[in-house]
Amino acid sequence: MKQRMIITPEELRQRYRDSGQTLATIAAEIGCSAATVSNMLRRHGIPARPGRFPKRIHIPREVIVQRYSIERAPMKEIAEQLGISTGTLSALRKAYGIPQRARSIPR
Repeated sequence: MKQRMIITPEELRQRYRDSGQTLATIAAEIGCSAATVSNMLRRHGIPARPGRFPKRIHIPREVIVQRYSIERAPMKEIAEQLGISTGTLSALRKAYGIPQRARSIPR
């Protein structure tokens, strides 16, 4: 079993914040789990880096009702126009209480 390396809060901050190393990379180098590194960051007051995904944007219910229910645009098209995935659009539709359309029957 690999022996754990001791890391100072300053070195942890430098590796994570300044050098941009991932939790998994730091963990592998010092012989612990990524969860342990995350706990160390929290314990030493080292803030998390911004996520790789942008902050949530608010899409008004009316926009989804108009495009999905009234205009009957395809989910894929609506999602692309809004810059979200079809899964996110589906979750928003459900959260807003917008009923699912009946499937159209191919001719």
